[in-house]
Amino acid sequence: MKHHLVFSLLGPDRTGLVDRVTQTLAKHRANLEDSRMSVLGGEFAMMFLCSVEAAQKDALQADLGAVAQELELLIQCKQTTLRKSHSGMLPLQLAVRGADHEGIVHELVHHLVEQGVSVDNLESQLVNAPYSGVPLFEMQMRISAPASVSLSALRRKLQAVGDELNVDVEIETASV
Repeated sequence: MKHHLVFSLLGPDRTGLVDRVTQTLAKHRANLEDSRMSVLGGEFAMMFLCSVEAAQKDALQADLGAVAQELELLIQCKQTTLRKSHSGMLPLQLAVRGADHEGIVHELVHHLVEQGVSVDNLESQLVNAPYSGVPLFEMQMRISAPASVSLSALRRKLQAVGDELNVDVEIETASV
């Protein structure tokens, strides 16, 4: 029987972190099913879902704990189940770009939640504008909207919120 585990690891960025962690997964024949890994400031953050046979679960957790301690990483692990199907939900992709300031994520997400929309994935970053170097905020989201939500109405509402926030908001149907 397979167990599904979600791990998060966080610590000082340096070469070889992903290699050591995935080496440990391979040693225990754990399958890396979904992951997000990124440098955030001077830290490297990893979040991943893996599946492992029941007989290897405890040893995997112990070995990853030892690797985390050796590499000065904070580690958390939680057993989980596979995600339930989102039948009746429309997958959408949202892109945001504009002048950086506080509150952009909250305002947009708040308006999505009011429509019953769920955030599946959110990535954001600051980039420097060409020529001027002014910091620009960029965000990409994958969201799930109830089929009853009008895409055109949602688009108009989010574009109005974007206008208030001085950011461009684009929303389109996402591939499944």
